[in-house]
Amino acid sequence: MDEGAVQRDMRFTSSVLYQGLIMHMGVTGGNLYLDFFYSALVEFPAAFIILVTIERFGRLYPLAGSNLVVGAACFLMIFISHDLHWLNIVVACVGRMGITLAFQMVCLVNAELYPTFLRLMEVWQGLPLILFAALGLVAGGMTLLLPETKGVALPETIKDAENLRRKAKPKENKIYLQIQTSEFNSQAPERDASLGTGWQR
Repeated sequence: MDEGAVQRDMRFTSSVLYQGLIMHMGVTGGNLYLDFFYSALVEFPAAFIILVTIERFGRLYPLAGSNLVVGAACFLMIFISHDLHWLNIVVACVGRMGITLAFQMVCLVNAELYPTFLRLMEVWQGLPLILFAALGLVAGGMTLLLPETKGVALPETIKDAENLRRKAKPKENKIYLQIQTSEFNSQAPERDASLGTGWQR
């Protein structure tokens, strides 16, 4: 298999898993801020683990091991009950540590696999800024092609989503009232009728 394809796959996988685990902390059912804080703390020991492992065990085995750890952590979280919030957080933090290791090592390995003349090649300092500016301008222009969703009824079907830009239907401000009659009120006519009969007697 082509090494370039493997590197692209590793970068894509690391980015998706890293962002995915961060977003998953919001659905664990606990305190969002504390859960995110706990998961962020594991990045500090992950940095020290990288420093220790890359010189003793090389690059590939720690990279493969960290990916296996995060994969196993994500798989285990499927079967953990939401009532065991602390266990969900522990496993999620282990996964976050694994993907932090993998992400950092992917950057290191990719840089080391490039030929020396590419790594030492001098690039005009303004070239990256031109690339970033072009990407930002293109993204900003393409954003204007999307439909505005403020004050618009959100689509419920695929056909509604396709027609969202053609016709922007304003949200209908409806207030639904439900009137419940109590048992006391339902028996009031019968009570009045019985009282009237008794009064006539």
